[in-house]
Amino acid sequence: TWVDQQWLAQVLYYGAWSAGGYRLLAALSALLVTSGFGVLAMVMLRRGVPPSRAFAWTLAAFAVSLGNTGMRAQSFAYPCIALTIWLIVDDSHADRLRARTWLVIPVLVFWANTHGSVLLGAAMVALYALYRSLRAVARGDRRAAPPFALLAILAPACVACTPYGAGIVSY
Repeated sequence: TWVDQQWLAQVLYYGAWSAGGYRLLAALSALLVTSGFGVLAMVMLRRGVPPSRAFAWTLAAFAVSLGNTGMRAQSFAYPCIALTIWLIVDDSHADRLRARTWLVIPVLVFWANTHGSVLLGAAMVALYALYRSLRAVARGDRRAAPPFALLAILAPACVACTPYGAGIVSY
């Protein structure tokens, strides 16, 4: 059976191509890649990293990925991983799971339908949530643990939120 794991990225790219040809397709891809690095820089700046260092680290990250920034489905992964990192880092200083941290679930579902690197994001969220749940139990905060535990379960489940369901895992 043929599996098109990146189906949504291809549909969106086709829509862009239909609406504006290769120019719009290239612009969309460039916007996706750029937005990922822009969010990464913003996260660093919000965390107190000096602007010159944030620029240097963002430039270094871009340089490492330069060979993978063409018009491909993986362009959709750049903003997804950056948003996932932002939501986790933003939540890391709260005693309890913040309501906006749940936004990571639709990000992971979108990512699951655009690129297979969602496995990295789902694992990152699950490990973070599991750690926070165990930490809450260790400090005796039994009310904070269950939401983190639920997030640790839901994050990997997002990988299967595609038209292929759990069959996507074997792909």
